[in-house]
Amino acid sequence: MLRWIALARSWHVIVRIGIATIAVAAVTALQLPVEIEIPGEPFLLYFVVVVVSASVLGRIPGLFAVVESGIASVLYFDPVYALKLPRAIDLLAIEIYFVVAALSVEAFCRLADSALAERSAAISIRLLLREMRHRVANDFAAVAAMLYGSAPKIADAQSREILQHVLSQVHVFAFVHKELSVSDEGRSFVSDRVFVERLGKVLREAIPGTIKIIFEHTGNEFSLSHSQAVTLGLIINELVTNSVKYAFPDRCDGEIDVSIREHLGDCCVGVSDNGCGFTGKVRGTGKGIGLVEALAQELGGVLDLRSSKDGTTASIKFPIRSATGSDRSGDGERSTLR
Repeated sequence: MLRWIALARSWHVIVRIGIATIAVAAVTALQLPVEIEIPGEPFLLYFVVVVVSASVLGRIPGLFAVVESGIASVLYFDPVYALKLPRAIDLLAIEIYFVVAALSVEAFCRLADSALAERSAAISIRLLLREMRHRVANDFAAVAAMLYGSAPKIADAQSREILQHVLSQVHVFAFVHKELSVSDEGRSFVSDRVFVERLGKVLREAIPGTIKIIFEHTGNEFSLSHSQAVTLGLIINELVTNSVKYAFPDRCDGEIDVSIREHLGDCCVGVSDNGCGFTGKVRGTGKGIGLVEALAQELGGVLDLRSSKDGTTASIKFPIRSATGSDRSGDGERSTLR
């Protein structure tokens, strides 16, 4: 609505006055014939035209509507259709209408001006946030490029592996910032469907081609806040990396499934593989799983890790905080990315 009001107020003042005049004339043409059959005060419909003209078209068209409707209202008093007022009480009624309508024009114009100013400020904030988002994403990309260029120069295999791990995390930060959107309230968010599609592409490019990664989105579409998207991206990146490193020690092929869905206001995320699994202590140093547990707690969730000879499944469920200020639910859909 505010967008249409802003558009209408951008028109030339003569055009806006003309529209207000046409509205007054239309009300007069519709209402005046009825006055003969059903006598009464003509001010109600005129007042509606004045308020709408002032709110949508601006102060000057609103005042023109007041003057034009006040003059036209003379036609409704005895003698009907005559531009004269033999009774003083009729003149008083029109004068009261002029005062009330003029004050209403000022009041509604101030309300509309305030709403338009807030809208303009919100647009400026969104533009600023988008610009910052692009700059931050570019900065992350530059950092990732420098790390990538430094990796071959490191002789120690363990140090090179750590650097590659850091590089993958930087890629996640860059990806999230690149995909951020800004709501009307100025909050940053990421659509979960976009999150699944883009994160799948980022991780697929970093994982050996012999390992198949399937990203699956089911159920209603919802939005993740900036902090939720970054944290969840790091969790999925860590779990997928662990599966790649430890689930397939004796084979160069395998499958990793990543699923995300909304259920009763919670985001349910699962990462599973068809690797060798583990019994007892997790493979590796355990720092990766410790990091995932800490990140899950940051989201308000808990990591559920289960493993068998057929593979490992990690599940996390956490509450979805409103990121856009709107309803999270949408049409239930299923999207699978391979």
